[in-house]
Amino acid sequence: MYDVAIIGGGIIGCSIARELAKYKLKICLLEKNEDVGAETTKANSGIVHGGYSDKPSSIKARFCTKGNRMYKQLNDELDFGFTQTGSFVIGFNEQDAAKIQELFSYGQANGVPDLQIVDGDFVKNKEPNLNQAITIALYCPTAGVTSPYEFAIALAENAIQNGVKLKLNNKVLEIQKLENHFLLTTNQEKILAKIVINAAGLYADEVARMVGINEFTISPRKGQYLLFDKDAGRLVNSVIFQIPTEISKGILVTKTHHGNLLIGPDATPTSAKECLNTDSQNIDNIIAAAKKSLPNFDLRKVISSFAGNRMVPSTGDFIIGESKLKGFINVAGIDSPGLTAAPAIAVHVAKIVASNEQIKLIKNLIMAVWYVAVKLFL
Repeated sequence: MYDVAIIGGGIIGCSIARELAKYKLKICLLEKNEDVGAETTKANSGIVHGGYSDKPSSIKARFCTKGNRMYKQLNDELDFGFTQTGSFVIGFNEQDAAKIQELFSYGQANGVPDLQIVDGDFVKNKEPNLNQAITIALYCPTAGVTSPYEFAIALAENAIQNGVKLKLNNKVLEIQKLENHFLLTTNQEKILAKIVINAAGLYADEVARMVGINEFTISPRKGQYLLFDKDAGRLVNSVIFQIPTEISKGILVTKTHHGNLLIGPDATPTSAKECLNTDSQNIDNIIAAAKKSLPNFDLRKVISSFAGNRMVPSTGDFIIGESKLKGFINVAGIDSPGLTAAPAIAVHVAKIVASNEQIKLIKNLIMAVWYVAVKLFL
């Protein structure tokens, strides 16, 4: 029997697996695909947000700011790739300035360090290729970029080195609550676990319903992107946001961790969780919107377009906590800034696990921190 079964091998599930692997627990990580990070994680902007976009009372704000502060140390330990580039939210008029002031107040309340409202000259000095009509911006030096899929792989590998059993191609079909544990039936096997952590991403509501939990639903929202070659990546140094909308942080322009230029995503509600096609009309809209930030990128340098579906919870915020069914923990509806928040969420989930009387969290003294060892001895 496992102490903990984690359902979902995206960035959230992998973060939790790696955090719990620090303790003497028997853990399995169940992923229905052939590898971790194969769905929302791989089709992600890769932005490590500063923590100013979400209302201070929200769960998102709480974990985003904490997660941001953990990235440097995590990258030192796992070497997955993280660059603190800074970010701008750009504005052109008084209406934009009012929104930037609101974001600044959010950031102050959320404890974001070194946040500044700057003028157009400051932006031009840092980003000379941006639209010269920019008059104001919010500058956040602690924002950055990472490689989401490499981060997920690094977390999973380190968790495995510390004893977590990764079970790929294992789709959970049924969950039964027995007296003091759960019986999980997958397409391959049956698994017993004292605690189940539901980190199933777009399908977290469906997994919750397997044990009679119907308090939330997850709706997909598609975002499409254009990826340019590295020559185009020289046009920007930071993450460039426009004024956010009610449903999106807006079309961004950024250099990826690997040096490519990336523009997108849009935000299109869809009923199909598996639908990842791109379409010319949406791509044209993304191009037009991105040119408002960066007027002179060359479309001949586009090397790929892709789409990802983000999970939008009916609650309007992250869903993190033990459900009414003892031992069943939901970590659901983790949309943006979920990538940033993931490390902090994992620490919080470990505390929830520790509160279960069947589990005693004892620190594993023989930690397989092999990335650190490589860095120390090379």
